[in-house]
Amino acid sequence: MDHQLGLDEPGERSRVSSLAHGSCTFVVAERPTEGDLEAIASRYLLHPLNIEDLTTPFERARIDRRDEYDFIVLHFPVLMARPDRLARAELHLVLGRQFLIVVHDGELRRIVALFEELRLSESARDTMMASPARLAYEIVSRLAASASAPIARVSEGTERIQRRLFSDEADDLIRDIVDVRREIIDLRRMVRPSARVVDEMAERGLAATPEMAAYWDDASDQMHELVDDVDRVADQLEALSVSRDQLTSTRSTRQMRVLTIMSTVMLPLAVISGVYGMNVRGLPGADTDWGLPAALIGMGSVVTAMVGILRWRRWL
Repeated sequence: MDHQLGLDEPGERSRVSSLAHGSCTFVVAERPTEGDLEAIASRYLLHPLNIEDLTTPFERARIDRRDEYDFIVLHFPVLMARPDRLARAELHLVLGRQFLIVVHDGELRRIVALFEELRLSESARDTMMASPARLAYEIVSRLAASASAPIARVSEGTERIQRRLFSDEADDLIRDIVDVRREIIDLRRMVRPSARVVDEMAERGLAATPEMAAYWDDASDQMHELVDDVDRVADQLEALSVSRDQLTSTRSTRQMRVLTIMSTVMLPLAVISGVYGMNVRGLPGADTDWGLPAALIGMGSVVTAMVGILRWRRWL
């Protein structure tokens, strides 16, 4: 199962863990089974439509407000090792007044690391689990920080294109440009909607408490920095694509110029050789010993004159 939240496929491992501290309960469901979701829904009184959303792959980024909780869907870019590619990881947050439920597909390792940190450190629990909203901020902030690595990878792709632009491989860059452009489109589909959702979380809902205002402003800034980074990479790629087109056009123009000059220089020679090749009587020098040397000298003189004219006109 690749970056989808839903039911387990054969051989996959599901894990639901919970941690309580004060009035805050933290529940992490990694690849939940249908039974896991039913148990979570029964305990925390989740709406059936939200349970259905948890089993539907690739939900759009959004926030649904219920009486007792906010249901939040966010997307973050991750790097897959096998094969080496950019992929989308989907995160579901169920933010209540006394609980935070996190459902993910296992690719968001920062969540696993955070849960382990909280389990081992009481001071971390005191700070990060002061409220479900504070814990939700910590998750969003860490995932936003981790998203800079996939964006940097795409940026490295544009730098490779730039290094090859003026080499002999410039004509083969079109595939690389298409691949990087596709990744940029994927990144925009992830970070832009997620940034809007974080903005909405900061403005209203259970996360938008007065004591959390500064935290969510920081999370919003992090998400919009990701958007700006993606836009910057997109602008770089667009500039490189235009440069590549201009360079290709310039090279084609130079080639056509060389061919045109050669044709122009050879045209008088073709006329002369065509006339003397008609096998008619009366052509000057056709029946003499000096005819061929004279024709060659004449053709050489014409070529010299043509080259001189082209240089004088600065066309050569």
